[in-house]
Amino acid sequence: MTLNLRIIGDISSSELQELVEDSLHAVAGEDNELWETLPRLGEHCLIVQNPKEELTLISFDATDAAQALVRGLSCMEKLNHELAQLFLVNYVRPSRLVVLAPEPPPGVETLRGCGLVESQTFKVIEANGERGLLFEAAEQARSATVTVPRFGKDSSHTEETDVATLSTEEEQFFEQLPQ
Repeated sequence: MTLNLRIIGDISSSELQELVEDSLHAVAGEDNELWETLPRLGEHCLIVQNPKEELTLISFDATDAAQALVRGLSCMEKLNHELAQLFLVNYVRPSRLVVLAPEPPPGVETLRGCGLVESQTFKVIEANGERGLLFEAAEQARSATVTVPRFGKDSSHTEETDVATLSTEEEQFFEQLPQ
């Protein structure tokens, strides 16, 4: 048996949405199902619900990770305000935002550290004429050793702690902010 694989570079938004819907269990977990209570949030965002009725917002883009992140945050804002008040009496906002893109969006490590966003990378592939998403393993967060001074009776001791460092894009973002 021969398996012909190729990476697809150009895909329409509607086709990507179909592929994400077909891959919901790989993205959000086996027990999650597409949540149909709210109207569609556009071609780049979906909501899934688990059996505990916890919601996850999934935002995706085939080429632009930053755009996927911004769209996801924008949809989260809409859900927290306008749409929730219009459609649901006992609305519970999504507990997480998952951003799907070919590469991690800038700033995702900072947001992940705050518990706000998860990111997963993918490639669109075609195998024997059928298209699908190939999810890549999450990258290990880069870490550095930081010395944290201890205060108290004996402040000469220090404690070393591993923390995630900023990516180059994140460092550039914070450097350009006014002080």
